[in-house]
Amino acid sequence: QLPISQRKYRQRWLNIQALRQLIKEQAIDVVHAHSRAASWVSYFAVRGLPVPLVSTVHGRQHLHTSTSLFDVYGDKVIAICGNLAEHLRTEVKMAPSKLAVIPNGIAFAALGAQPAETSEQVPRMAFIGRFNGPKGERAAALFEHV
Repeated sequence: QLPISQRKYRQRWLNIQALRQLIKEQAIDVVHAHSRAASWVSYFAVRGLPVPLVSTVHGRQHLHTSTSLFDVYGDKVIAICGNLAEHLRTEVKMAPSKLAVIPNGIAFAALGAQPAETSEQVPRMAFIGRFNGPKGERAAALFEHV
């Protein structure tokens, strides 16, 4: 495991080198990143290699000057909904030709999910993702509230 979310430049450099070595050793065909930090490391790891980088963006991106000036998201970017694609086009200034909208891929109707029969049942929640950073803090607060 690589500590991808660590922002110290030395650690990022080590992550880039380790990922680049893995890409070469394992003959990786495509790198697919799921966070800005992962995209940042992956962008530099694939530079000069014949390996495309695809990033899936799951939420609004923090707007820094570097966000729109320095595109680390790769060759193609997947937005999980139209609103997010619009944010990437208008606020992040991402080229529309790079974007594809692919909604989260769970067909709940096909799973036969049914609403709870009574309100007396204890709600069950699943959180698929990492718990660090702002998203994790919000998820933890939500779990405590429910």
